[in-house]
Amino acid sequence: MLFARALATKAEIVLMDDPMRGVDIGTKQEVYSILSSEAAAGRTFIWYSTEMDEICLCDRVYVFRDGEIVAELTGDEIEEKNVLAASFSGESV
Repeated sequence: MLFARALATKAEIVLMDDPMRGVDIGTKQEVYSILSSEAAAGRTFIWYSTEMDEICLCDRVYVFRDGEIVAELTGDEIEEKNVLAASFSGESV
């Protein structure tokens, strides 16, 4: 798994493109735990995802529409309804 190789590096920032696509739920939970621990230790993870479960685990979410950021969500704003509203209407929350 390419993700495991990225974790094995000392890179402070790790970029991922839909890394959990096709991964079983048990493995996903284990990876999310690792990500949380690594982030708490100072690493930054930036990833593209279409999975709302993953998006809701983030500290900050940028919603893109037509190649531009249309919303920045943080904390309690990171909810499916806000992501969808920004995605389809382009209105920031």
